[in-house]
Amino acid sequence: MHTIKETFIDFFKKEETKKEMKLMVRPIFDWVYNEFYVYFLLICIYNIVLVFVLLVIMYILICIWFRDANYLHIYPIMGQKMDV
Repeated sequence: MHTIKETFIDFFKKEETKKEMKLMVRPIFDWVYNEFYVYFLLICIYNIVLVFVLLVIMYILICIWFRDANYLHIYPIMGQKMDV
């Protein structure tokens, strides 16, 4: 005598059952995909723009850092000119 668990597992091991489950789930998947496609696209575009903005900010910070490093090299103590 099979237990309920074994009967349930045997039921889903059959190829016919797998095909029927796929046929039942396919319309649901298509509906979800069609409803959320625009949002997925917007999230991808947002991530691309965000990466671009971060790269620009990093470039600006590096430019400022090197500009200030050259300035401090000429005027070593807090940007004040030393009397020689």
